[in-house]
Amino acid sequence: MKEKDYMFANESEIIENFHSALEKIQDRGVGDVEETLNRFITFLDKKTNNEKNIELRKIIEKIISDFPNEEKIILSRYKGQTEELKRNFNGKIKIISKPVSGQEILSKVDCIIGSGGTMTAEAGLLGIPTISLNAVPNRIEDYLVKNKIIVRSESPNRISREIFQALNDENVMKKRKQKARKLVSSFEDPYQVLLRTIRAL
Repeated sequence: MKEKDYMFANESEIIENFHSALEKIQDRGVGDVEETLNRFITFLDKKTNNEKNIELRKIIEKIISDFPNEEKIILSRYKGQTEELKRNFNGKIKIISKPVSGQEILSKVDCIIGSGGTMTAEAGLLGIPTISLNAVPNRIEDYLVKNKIIVRSESPNRISREIFQALNDENVMKKRKQKARKLVSSFEDPYQVLLRTIRAL
């Protein structure tokens, strides 16, 4: 098995269980943008220093300013982050600090801004427009960026442009889904790889 396929064993196995969610996402065309409530999520799932917090605030402020009519949801895993978000953005964004179903969320969102971890990879492989803040540098995130499955940026202006494109450019949406599907189809089934390995022992 190729190294890149092994790296994605976990993510590809998860994606196989997401087919129903993927179909829901693929059925939602850009033509529905004006008729439905668009959603996008920022994942703040890693503790950050003050400098990083300042950058995150700028990104959130830009999104609030540029997309006043869309629903904005932030998943916050840490008490300190949740308190700071409420102080700065209470009433302007929806803050979720309790455990949630990843599958349910990914079946509903139009765009995701992630830290670069597992959820970011899952979203990208499902063909959901995904922006990585690269808060947790890793080989999987790097591979997905190089293959143009996800976009890496910490620039509020570029992130805003990517969100706008995700919500309004049908061709971009279609190409991203096609790329994601092609990449996932190239992965080996991790279950079969494990079976071969066990039988070879």
